[in-house]
Amino acid sequence: PEVLFRKLSEHCLGVSVVSHAEPSGSDVAFNPAPLQDLLDVLGAETVAELISEFDSSSAQMVEEITAAASDLECIGALAHDLAVAAANFGLSGVQAMAESLQESCREGDTQQVSGLVVLLPHVRGNALHHLAAMVQAATEDP
Repeated sequence: PEVLFRKLSEHCLGVSVVSHAEPSGSDVAFNPAPLQDLLDVLGAETVAELISEFDSSSAQMVEEITAAASDLECIGALAHDLAVAAANFGLSGVQAMAESLQESCREGDTQQVSGLVVLLPHVRGNALHHLAAMVQAATEDP
């Protein structure tokens, strides 16, 4: 799915999404280790609350990124915050996209920024759906 996503992004939007978050050949959309660490230390109920907070805060960040239009400094700062927050849950696909967005802002590549801003809500939504399923599966295991 990640390779397809990158190819479609490049073809349809002229946007190149590069992921350095995971080694080549792995599932770059989700790294289960940070989530498992959180579950082991905090328990499923607390992690579910943290994910709910991340859902709200990341939605707000994405809205602010979208509203920032061409303010590359603002978009870059918000993308940094989103990348850090996503990494805490192992959402390496969101992290990689946010890092690409941040880098594109630093480089002043407005075309790349515009394309990534369009894709970001979808990537975030898919990642949260996957994360919720992972937490549910972890709570169902004996």
